[in-house]
Amino acid sequence: APLEAYGRLPLIEDVQISPDGALIAVAMTDGENRLVVLKRLADDKVIGGLRAGDKKVRDVRWAGSDFLLVTTSQTALVRDLTGPRREYLISIVYDLATKRQRGLMDRAENSMNVVLSMPRVRVVDGELVAIVEGVNFVENRGQVGLFRVKLKTGVTRTIEDGQENTDDWVVGADGLAVAQTEYDQRSGLWKLRLKGPKTWRIVEEATLPIDRP
Repeated sequence: APLEAYGRLPLIEDVQISPDGALIAVAMTDGENRLVVLKRLADDKVIGGLRAGDKKVRDVRWAGSDFLLVTTSQTALVRDLTGPRREYLISIVYDLATKRQRGLMDRAENSMNVVLSMPRVRVVDGELVAIVEGVNFVENRGQVGLFRVKLKTGVTRTIEDGQENTDDWVVGADGLAVAQTEYDQRSGLWKLRLKGPKTWRIVEEATLPIDRP
């Protein structure tokens, strides 16, 4: 559809060029509603896009030149979960070949459909995947996990289970986690773990109630 069909969206929030240099993704807003438009650079033609509505667009990134990952956020209470109203991130996969979109975590079993970090794009066994932090439910309690999502099929699996206070991972080029950090908000205890041949091992820890590394 022509750009005018989406209404007047004068403020550009983000611009990302595809790896092959042929396409551009533009995140725009009129101050209330948000839209990501895909345009072909050769003739400036709009070839697709997705509406984010009143959700904030937090990140736009290409996964190769065939998929676009758009991460939005919205503050909400989640039904059937105990916890305060908070901001949740949701990543959307836009497939340029089919012009269809789906939630990145929609096919994760026994998990929330939200993400806790921006997706990391990797090539594993010749296939594009997104590595992302999400929430698994273990005995009805939410626990941070690291997931691998095949962008073409949506097949999703957990590749690492976090500790109670895990808050970040380092992921190698092969799509495997090599390090993780933990931080206990109550005690201020910070830990750095590295992946060994069989298990994770703590290589650094400190009590840092104000500023952590």
